[in-house]
Amino acid sequence: MIIAWIVSFVMRPAGFSAERWCKEIFFYGAYDLALKVAQRHNENTAQQHQWWYNLFIGWWAFSIKYFIPWCLWTLMMWNFSADIATDKTGKIIGYGKYHPVWQIMGFLFPLIGLLCFFIPMFMNCAPEKDFDPNAPGFFDKEEDKAHQDV
Repeated sequence: MIIAWIVSFVMRPAGFSAERWCKEIFFYGAYDLALKVAQRHNENTAQQHQWWYNLFIGWWAFSIKYFIPWCLWTLMMWNFSADIATDKTGKIIGYGKYHPVWQIMGFLFPLIGLLCFFIPMFMNCAPEKDFDPNAPGFFDKEEDKAHQDV
């Protein structure tokens, strides 16, 4: 991965500063989310950046994009290797020494639950009216009055 980062940085388009490369390529997708999280830290909506603002964005974006996926993959593979353990003859013992039918059922039932959750997320045909999270002050619309009352 480090080699890919270096090659990507060296081959960046002309006019791309290191900061722009970080935001638009290295942290692509995670930077915008980290920025929104950091912007929401100030409940008074003072729009002033604290000393830790950019450090937090870099740490959070790196963690979400690179570190957490690596951790989850490593943990899943450790568990997976234990689940497909073999006996002395080379036969797969399987998870908890259950019969293969129950192994398949243990996979299918959670899969069906996940499908029941994710499929409806993509069934909506029309976008929500007046929904533009990139509009200035979008997240402050509901809370602004509450902050003025405090």
